[in-house]
This record gives sequence, structure tokens and C-alpha cells, in this order.
Amino acid sequence: MNDTAVNYYLEASILYGKEGNAENQKVANQKAEFQLGEKYGFNKKVAALDEQQKRSQASAEKNESQIRKLEYELRKLQRDIERKYVDIDPPAYILDKVTELENKIAALKSGTSTQATDEAAKLEGERKKIQDELKTLLAKVKKQLGG
Repeated sequence: MNDTAVNYYLEASILYGKEGNAENQKVANQKAEFQLGEKYGFNKKVAALDEQQKRSQASAEKNESQIRKLEYELRKLQRDIERKYVDIDPPAYILDKVTELENKIAALKSGTSTQATDEAAKLEGERKKIQDELKTLLAKVKKQLGG
């Protein structure tokens, strides 16, 4: 079913292009890409990732008190560094503490996990595969239509 739908949308896209109707051509291409996404389960994965990010964003809003606490600790550590290490550079382990606190604050503010970022990268790879297949199918349909 999906293969025939993709072919019909691609044919419509080509015909709209010949008519000079760029808007409908674009819509037909988008619908063909959507159907390919349905075929490979890509659209469900995107929806699941979006839902996961919404939950993460909601939890980020709940983290306000924890963010304030970490920001206080960071300012305190920076004041200690300024006071203790006036003429010399602070040791690496203290700078690592600063970096660690900054990373924790950034993670709590964004609400995104590294798992979500990795999943998004995988989905981008799948999207490229789908677009490559779409180009291949478009070339095949053009050849069938003779132009």
C-alpha cells in the first residue's frame, strides 16, 4: 500500500511541476516522504522522541530549586578560587569541579538527556536514508513518465 501511495504522490509531484504549481508539488513530495516514513516506522519514532522531550522539558521546569542550589555552589566555589589563588592558577581538580557544576546546571536547564540526543542523531540518519530512497524512487517515476 505504502509503495503505491509513494509512487502516486511522486507522479503527482512531477505533474504539478510540469504545470508550474510549485506549492502542490512541494506538498506531494512531503506526503510521499511521510508515506516512506510510515513504511519504515520512522514517524512513530519521531513522535515518541517528541513526547520524551516534552516530558524532559516539564521535568526541567521542576528542577528550578535544584538549579538555584547548584548555581549558589558554583558562585561560592568561584569566590573561593578568586580568594585563594590570587597569583597562581588553581589546581586542575578544582577547575574540574567548576566544569562539573556548570555541566550539571546546563543539563538541568535543558532537560534533555544524552540518550535523547543520541536518539535524535539516529533518527537524522534514518531521515537521510528515507530521503535518498525518495530521490531514487523519484528518478524511477520520472523515467516511467518519460520526462
